[in-house]
Amino acid sequence: MPAYVVSMMSIHDAETYRKYTDRTPPIVSKHGGRFLTRGEAFTCLEGQDYDGRLVILEFPSRADVEAWLNDPAYQEAMKFRHASSTMNYLLLQEGGENTQDPDPRLVAVPRAGRPVLTVAEVEQTTMSLRSRDKPG
Repeated sequence: MPAYVVSMMSIHDAETYRKYTDRTPPIVSKHGGRFLTRGEAFTCLEGQDYDGRLVILEFPSRADVEAWLNDPAYQEAMKFRHASSTMNYLLLQEGGENTQDPDPRLVAVPRAGRPVLTVAEVEQTTMSLRSRDKPG
C-alpha cells in the first residue's frame, strides 16, 4: 500500500537549505520514493493562509518511508534542514483501499498499533465512565 509524506516548512536560510535539497533526491529514490510536488506554488482553498514550502512524496509503503527517515545519509542531510528551516508539519499517510465510501465517523487514525475509534465508540466509552463514576 503506498504511503505519502507531506512536509510543510518555513525556510529562514535558503543557502543552507539548498545543501539539504541537493542531497535528498537520490536518498528518496534509493527507498523507492518519488517527489509528487517539491516546493511548487500552491493555493490555499480553505483554512489559514500558508506561505511556507510544501513537499509531497510517495513511497511504496510505510516501511519504505521509515527506512528513508532512518537512512544514515538522510539523517546527515536533515542536519541542514534543521539548521535552515522550521518544520510546521511532517505527516505520513498510508494510502487506503476505501476511497469510495470512507467512514465519516472516524475520530482517530491508527498510530503505532493504537486502535481506531468511531464517534459512537468514544461516546459509549464516555457514558460508561460517567455512569461508573456517579455516586451510587
